[in-house]
Amino acid sequence: METTNTILIQIDEAQLKRFINVAVNSAVKEYIEQHINNKIEKSVSARECAQYFGFSHASVMIEKAKKGEVPAYQFNGKKSPYKFYLSEVDKKLRENKIDTLIY
Repeated sequence: METTNTILIQIDEAQLKRFINVAVNSAVKEYIEQHINNKIEKSVSARECAQYFGFSHASVMIEKAKKGEVPAYQFNGKKSPYKFYLSEVDKKLRENKIDTLIY
C-alpha cells in the first residue's frame, strides 16, 4: 500500500501574491530568453536582399550567389530561387570578401 505525505501550509494573501509574482516573472523571463533573444532569422529573396543593401538589381545577388561569392541557399533543388540570410551577407560584406556588387 502506497502512502503519501501531505503538508499543509497556511499563507496570507500578501505571501500568495509574492509567490505568484515570482512565478510569473520567471515564466516571462524564460519566454523572452527562448523566443525573443534567440530569434530565428528568416531567409529573404534576392530582391529583398538587394533592396536591403541598397543594390540596384537582384540579378547581381543571383550572379554572385551562383559564383559562390555570396552565401545563398536553394531549399528545394537547383531550380528553386536563391534565398539569403541578411546577417550572413552582411558579415561577408564587412569582411570585404565580395569583389563588387555593382555591375
